[in-house]
Amino acid sequence: MLTLDGGRHHHDDSQGRTGLDRRSPGPAGSGPGAAGMRRVVWFGLGPPDAPSPYLDALRGELRELGWSEGRNLTIGRYGSTRAPDDFEVLAREIVAAKPEVVVTQEFTVYAMHRIQTTLPIVFGFSGDPVDGKLVQSYGRPGTN
Repeated sequence: MLTLDGGRHHHDDSQGRTGLDRRSPGPAGSGPGAAGMRRVVWFGLGPPDAPSPYLDALRGELRELGWSEGRNLTIGRYGSTRAPDDFEVLAREIVAAKPEVVVTQEFTVYAMHRIQTTLPIVFGFSGDPVDGKLVQSYGRPGTN
């Protein structure tokens, strides 16, 4: 499902393949979520339906760990082509959707950090996350 709202985008992508944790992918129908599906959100720059080598890489690694979209995993995709102010609006929508983990990249991580959610956040960031004030230290991030 893809919804567009003045440059803000959400795409619920249940097609394709991916995964989560080698320890316990579990059979379809086990674990949290509808019918045992684990719920992950991808929050990136640009339209969520645009090709992303980073999302493709995540899907490939997760697939190696036994997680597959449509079988035991869903990935909701969020992104924006508007100003960074819009990222915080999307971050709040993501929190309201209650995924189990949020995977974000670059500037979108700041929006997730500002709303101070307790959701686990995994991020890719080309700078130093300590200097960027996203974490307190590498050994003890101090936040999600």
